[in-house]
Parts: sequence; structure tokens; C-alpha cells
Amino acid sequence: MSKLKKEIKFETTFGEYIAYEIIGEGGAGRVYGGKNQNNDDIAIKLLHSGPESIERRKRFKNEINFLQQNKHKNIVTVIDHGIVSNGSKVEPFCVMPRFTQNLRKSLETQLDDKGESGVR
Repeated sequence: MSKLKKEIKFETTFGEYIAYEIIGEGGAGRVYGGKNQNNDDIAIKLLHSGPESIERRKRFKNEINFLQQNKHKNIVTVIDHGIVSNGSKVEPFCVMPRFTQNLRKSLETQLDDKGESGVR
């Protein structure tokens, strides 16, 4: 995680979110840590524009649709989504709850000493 020099403001029709750190990054985008207007911890996934951005946007839209339509304790929830202007680019983003630990750590804490899941 690295703190941002300057916070980034993300707005949608009904929400406002402030990103203050980078918590992950990959070839297709970046995930920021931040707060919503109620001061709740959130994660903002921003899709980078690029040469293959049309296909990326389709996959990102499908991901958001899937996460909004499927509710389960093991599927992250999309709280909000929108687009943000980044210089001459317009990039899509989605907002999700922020978890205190990553998936690997969550799975490790769910396992007993024999490596078996305590959840049945």
C-alpha cells in the first residue's frame, strides 16, 4: 500500500468517494483505498484506458453486472460505479466495501490445523 500525494475524488450521481492510497495494481487497472461520505472504508477499482480498452470495458461492465446481480457471502458487493475524467481519458470505476485482510489471509484463518476448512 502506498499513500497518494494528493487524494483523488470519485463522484457518481448519488455518491462521493475519496481515495487516499493505492492498495493494488495490475495490467488492467488499479485499486484504491478510501472513504465514502459516511467515513466508511471502501475500495475503488479503476480500469485503465489503453489500446485494448473496448474489450476491457466490456469485461469490466460484465464483472460489475455479475457482482450486482449475484448476492452471496463469498462474492464482493459493488456499492456504486461511474466514470472519472483523468486528463484526456475517461475511465470507469466501481466502489466496493474494503476488507481488513486479503483473500489468502481469509482462507488461512478459515482452515484448521489439518488444512481443512472449519466451514461445512
